[in-house]
Amino acid sequence: MNITEDINLPKSFFVPAVILAIVGICTWIFQLVSGMQVTGLDQGVVWGLYIAAFFAAVGGGAALLAIVGISEFKNILSPVAKSKTLILAMTAFIIGGILITMDLGNPVQMLRLITSFRFQSMMVWDFWFLALCFLAALFFLLKVRKSGNGGKTFGVIAIAAALLVVIVEGFMLSSMAAHSMWGSGITVVSFLISAAIMGCALAMLIMPQNDSIRKILQTVLILSLIVTLAEVFTGALTGNPETKSEMMFVLSGKAAPFFWIQLIIGLLVPLYLLIKCNKPIAVALLAAIGVVFEKIWVLAAGQASHWMQESLNAYFPSLIEYITVIGAAAIGVLLFVLLMKLFNGKVSTASKNQNMQAI
Repeated sequence: MNITEDINLPKSFFVPAVILAIVGICTWIFQLVSGMQVTGLDQGVVWGLYIAAFFAAVGGGAALLAIVGISEFKNILSPVAKSKTLILAMTAFIIGGILITMDLGNPVQMLRLITSFRFQSMMVWDFWFLALCFLAALFFLLKVRKSGNGGKTFGVIAIAAALLVVIVEGFMLSSMAAHSMWGSGITVVSFLISAAIMGCALAMLIMPQNDSIRKILQTVLILSLIVTLAEVFTGALTGNPETKSEMMFVLSGKAAPFFWIQLIIGLLVPLYLLIKCNKPIAVALLAAIGVVFEKIWVLAAGQASHWMQESLNAYFPSLIEYITVIGAAAIGVLLFVLLMKLFNGKVSTASKNQNMQAI
């Protein structure tokens, strides 16, 4: 298999990333000073863009970890590619932690969440499973750097940890009885599919010519298209009155822009580019954006109380939220570069030999 090993981000990414990171940090500080009223959140809608981006980042990191685990059984990544993929997974997990801190409104709240050990809370479970995934990625990385591969045992652990964190996040939504839309059995499935899309999209940013990642991404985009259309249009046409109301809110209400962006920009256009053109970076960026917008409409529709006036519970992200999330993504770019320098790419002789065999 021909695997491209030159997996370096263009230098043109760095200056914009620094600027966007600084702007994002300043915007978050403004939010901390002004309060959560500068966001689109209120007492009726408590989860928005920050949580949507959190789900996307953590799901993507988990999928990257799973991809490396699968590569212990199927030759889709060389040792160097495994190392860089694991570093990217660790970066995604850290950014997920930053995003959940932003959503809590105050860093002190994050400290309370970590130290509360209230395991009846799904948020606490989610945090500790996230920490488990980060440690699994770190140990896997150290193992790969030492010997060139993690081994099948590490591969199974990585896949299991990745599945666990995504399933917990999906179950966290589906277990909330007050939000009937999230109680659908499709919620966990959708989380797994969107995590796979995000992971493959992130992988394509650093491995644009990897055919295996490209094929996996094409498959999961098609699956997401089928599941999304089945869930929304079937619910709108044949569901009970409450389900129809929720799906019409998605199709033509205030959640509609996010749904149509996901459908067109995040699914149809990337699929066309994958089939007709060789535009891996564009495909990766559009697919990643689609995952975030999917999470926004799912969260917005799930929190819209249709027995009240729609305007009271119709979520729409504020400019502050957009800028802060873009800043978090820029921090992710810089953090990835920093971790790449920390784990400076030196691998053992065994790793180098395996890398040459993979090319």
